Amino acid sequence: MAQATGRLAENPANANYAFKRAVEAFENYYLLYYSPQNYMTDGKFKRIEVKIRDEKYSVTHRAGYFAN
Repeated sequence: MAQATGRLAENPANANYAFKRAVEAFENYYLLYYSPQNYMTDGKFKRIEVKIRDEKYSVTHRAGYFAN
């Protein structure tokens, strides 16, 4: 579940850590949008892959979407 949501999951046993991570994530970020080419509403799960050139950055994104 955490991997599908961008490696973020709720854990009531460690709320301070989760809050700190959330604050760090929103201090510096970019929001990207895209439109898939040849979009078909076939109900299948479509995987999303995001690549970056510089390894000093990290990317958090969802694993994909259902084409409904």
